[in-house]
Amino acid sequence: MKFRRHLQRIRPYSGRALVVAVLLVATLIFSYAGSTYAETKNAGRLITVYDRGVKSAFLTEAKTLGEALKDANIELDPRDTVEPSRDEELVAPEYKINIYRARPVVVIDGTTRTKVMTPYQTSERIAADAGIPLYPEDIATTTRLDDLTGDGAGLRLAIDRAVPFVLDLYGRKNDTRT
Repeated sequence: MKFRRHLQRIRPYSGRALVVAVLLVATLIFSYAGSTYAETKNAGRLITVYDRGVKSAFLTEAKTLGEALKDANIELDPRDTVEPSRDEELVAPEYKINIYRARPVVVIDGTTRTKVMTPYQTSERIAADAGIPLYPEDIATTTRLDDLTGDGAGLRLAIDRAVPFVLDLYGRKNDTRT
């Protein structure tokens, strides 16, 4: 009986105490999150770099991505490709960067052999970088070069050209390939 009377006196205050406790915990959580963001903002921008299968990270105060990579002593060849661009202005707190290194590619187009340095991975982009037109009907295959004395290390892009012909269909002529 005494316990019930005591419980009746406490009950109106227990709801208020719960609300105050929840508000206190929420205030602490938000103040911690805000201070963590402020510390990160003052420490610079986090740059994560993926280069040749290796992941590295650093903080920077640089204005552009190119400046940040230079400050971090990451050397780039003018033919290397960086995504996002080296001219990208750094405004966000965090960036993920991919570096595609230029490598030698021997493009074999019939009897013509062309050596290029390119960072591109696909046959179409490699041919475009070499200035060689590649049509959708052409068959292009890439293989790894192991002959160090002949062509050197790198890739070989062999292009098997489709045969061009003129299709005359009811007096209308179309250039096509097969």
